[in-house]
Amino acid sequence: MENMIEKVNALEALLFACDEPLENEQLCTLLAIDAAVLDEVIEELKARYVANSGLDLKRIDTGLILVVNKNYNDYVKQLRPLRNTKLSRAAMETLSIVAFRQPITRLEVSDLRGVKSDGVIAMLLMRGLIEIVGRKEALGRPILYGTTAAFLQYFGLDHISDLPKPEGLKF
Repeated sequence: MENMIEKVNALEALLFACDEPLENEQLCTLLAIDAAVLDEVIEELKARYVANSGLDLKRIDTGLILVVNKNYNDYVKQLRPLRNTKLSRAAMETLSIVAFRQPITRLEVSDLRGVKSDGVIAMLLMRGLIEIVGRKEALGRPILYGTTAAFLQYFGLDHISDLPKPEGLKF
């Protein structure tokens, strides 16, 4: 049992020290344990945060991250206002198109929006909300874009499939 407590504490320290989600494989390597033991360690750590803790464990896609419990966001915002977290209407529109139609090219995004989207795509890339996911098998092999784990984290989603279904949305 003492070794379990050490692994739980080590997991908590790793998650606290890292700003990005840590994959299960990384955690197994860092903690020198197998996947089955990792699941037990994660459950033990989750149990610590169940009873109104200021922290929470969140699964983002295939990674695990330590976040502030949403009930305490107002306190944290006072300490450190989030830097320019609001996205412009153009950015939200572009991000929505990428999220629902990924993988998608810059030209396809621009065609759907009816305006050039180069600057907005560059800003979303810089903020890490979208990324290059490949090249389209077409003339000129244009770059394909998709959303990132930071996108999921920004919108509080665990997985891209958690997006609302686009029934009734017209693209």
